Amino acid sequence: MTGQLLAERVPADGRVLIVGAGGGLELKALAEQYRGWSFDGIAPSTDMLMLAKETTASAAERIRHHQCDISSSPDGPFNGAVCLLVFHHLSFEERAAALHGISRRLHPGSPFVLAHISISQREPDRLLWIDRHIGFGAKADIDRDKLDTARIGMK
Repeated sequence: MTGQLLAERVPADGRVLIVGAGGGLELKALAEQYRGWSFDGIAPSTDMLMLAKETTASAAERIRHHQCDISSSPDGPFNGAVCLLVFHHLSFEERAAALHGISRRLHPGSPFVLAHISISQREPDRLLWIDRHIGFGAKADIDRDKLDTARIGMK
């Protein structure tokens, strides 16, 4: 769906910014589907960017990885941007700054796809929603430690 939404306005040779590119899964999917696009992926974690580089090795010539947040990312301009499941890690103030930083790096009218886990910030509702999210994504045979790690990462 992300690729389809971007492709409505990103040209065949477009440049796309991936905010929170650590791991590389969305980079890989988009690079495989849209072979004319180039990408700049940003993430603050060295370990996650290393994983992204491994994951996207087949399209390495079209992907630039940057260890940074949006405030020090490449200026662009970009034909589109993606930010999937990152905002729940940011404070409200950081979210506003990130949105501003992304917006100023886009060509006017360029698409921006944002997927965000929007849950109550009040306890006990917040913890309940995190537990639901972990439970929904968990496989029956998943290691309990991995679930606990995911739960901690979402807090």
